[in-house]
Amino acid sequence: MEEKIDLEASIEMEDEEGTWFRFSEELEFKGFELKLRYLDPRTIDRLRRRCITVRRGREELDEDKLFRLATEYTFVGFRGLTVAILKRLMPVKQCKTPEGRVLKDDEEVPFTPQNALFLRENSYAIRQFINEKQLEWKEFYEAKQEAERKNSSSSAGGKRKAT
Repeated sequence: MEEKIDLEASIEMEDEEGTWFRFSEELEFKGFELKLRYLDPRTIDRLRRRCITVRRGREELDEDKLFRLATEYTFVGFRGLTVAILKRLMPVKQCKTPEGRVLKDDEEVPFTPQNALFLRENSYAIRQFINEKQLEWKEFYEAKQEAERKNSSSSAGGKRKAT
């Protein structure tokens, strides 16, 4: 008897928690890393459905909400972001704590989902980096699926019954 497996309930997806990437090899960004998660087509569809409202019989997509949800899903951490690095990513004069203390250039900015969203909204370099990593992942998974498809079709074609 063949064992039935519910893939959705039984598998752990690759990269569920995220993967750390060095932002740049350039010295001025030394130590700055982003933790990103792959945004697969199924998750994109699920997020998109959460951003659609129907008005007068027409579906309207809230693009700002989709951007925010996609950022929350994909951009799950950063470390090593000092004020000096932040100043290289966007035109920042100074960075203050909620108590009003001005951070020094060598102090780290803590990760929060709000800080991640702010970075992605306001830094072209961060947005481009995340988009490039998503594209690399997409191409990797598509190539992997294509190779698996070719392997399964060639191995299935090689097994023939004797007549």
